[in-house]
Amino acid sequence: PPPPAPAAAPSGSYQSYALQKLGGNSSEFSCLEKLWGKESGWNPNAQNPSSTAYGIAQFLDSTWAGTGIAKTSDGYRQIDAGLIYIQKRFGSPCGAWSHSQAKGWY
Repeated sequence: PPPPAPAAAPSGSYQSYALQKLGGNSSEFSCLEKLWGKESGWNPNAQNPSSTAYGIAQFLDSTWAGTGIAKTSDGYRQIDAGLIYIQKRFGSPCGAWSHSQAKGWY
């Protein structure tokens, strides 16, 4: 038999990819859009000049390690890592947004 076809690379906007990863949940996506809009403007190359915070989710170097995904400039992988972190730490994007609103960070 022929080898399996490689998985298709993600395409489309980062926001549409994130919405897809959330199963189309527009309520949770609304929170995520506000959170990452505030953090980076959805820029995968965003860098905080006073810390190691980098990428769409503005992860510190130490945060990347906990996601199982290596620090990367690939915005789609950054979204994957961001959603892993949010799920583990806050349960949902709206949980992360609520924490960010209260504390100024997530």
